[in-house]
Amino acid sequence: MKKIYYLLLLIAFVPMACGIAGGKTIRGDGNMKTDNRPVSSFEGIDVSGNFDVFIKNDSAFGVRVEADENLQEYILTKVDHGNLEIYTRNNVQLSSSGGVKIYVSGPGFSFLKSAGSNTLKSLNTISSATSLEIKISGAGSTQLAIQAPKVEVDISGACALTLSGRTKDFDLESSGSTDADCLQLLAENTSVDISGSGEAAVFASVKLAVEISGSADVRYRGKPAITKDISGSGSLKKID
Repeated sequence: MKKIYYLLLLIAFVPMACGIAGGKTIRGDGNMKTDNRPVSSFEGIDVSGNFDVFIKNDSAFGVRVEADENLQEYILTKVDHGNLEIYTRNNVQLSSSGGVKIYVSGPGFSFLKSAGSNTLKSLNTISSATSLEIKISGAGSTQLAIQAPKVEVDISGACALTLSGRTKDFDLESSGSTDADCLQLLAENTSVDISGSGEAAVFASVKLAVEISGSADVRYRGKPAITKDISGSGSLKKID
């Protein structure tokens, strides 16, 4: 009797748990609306969800959201401790008829973070006077043109990353099945720490330090002095 009771309890609980984990889905009404959000100054961007985010270096701070009118209230934007946070209310899932597009502008950025299946793209060169930290997780896609003295990147999951621009020091840490194409990011000193089955392509003109584990592959361009530590079936190859 107890087994039957616990079985019925489990059957009742599973759908409820799945609903909590998956979140409610809100479908767009097809009436696209543009909303210019009031915003204070910020240096970083932290995005979670499934958004198309376009970033622009500009003298003024700005946030513009393009989405179905009935979805606007579920798309939250706020500045907290210098970071612009973009996320959905109560973790709901949004199904937009034309996609949710968010345009962000500011005079400089030191931190960019994306979690989920977001798409991040720079509309011009993103600059930082000191350093730029980038963290990407999930299955999203990121394409950025950047310029900063130092660039630190941490990517995980199954995301794709494309970087171009200039920096002196470039640090890349990658895990999972990521794809990092950074050949057009012209760096003097590059450090790569990659694990899993990911791929990375980088540039270095002075020094290149590579640590590979698993079946990850690293390709490089330039004529740097190389230090490497490879375990597993991974490889380091020069691009002619």
